Amino acid sequence: MKVFKVICVDTATHCQILAEDCSYNSACFWLESKGLINPNNVKIKWDFKTNRYLISDENTLFIYDENRGLLLSD
Repeated sequence: MKVFKVICVDTATHCQILAEDCSYNSACFWLESKGLINPNNVKIKWDFKTNRYLISDENTLFIYDENRGLLLSD
């Protein structure tokens, strides 16, 4: 898993790339360990058309792209 230290924008979704070459489990663990999501209030939806997971908290939305292994921030 490669975590980006600078702001990089994905050309397909126009969202900020947080990490690449990661699995869904490692992306969720990283978000939880950094305190970016509250595990008690998190909602996860799967979009079968784009093969992406939408991970939302009270104020934040993160997208995990299964095909490319990217964790994105909206």
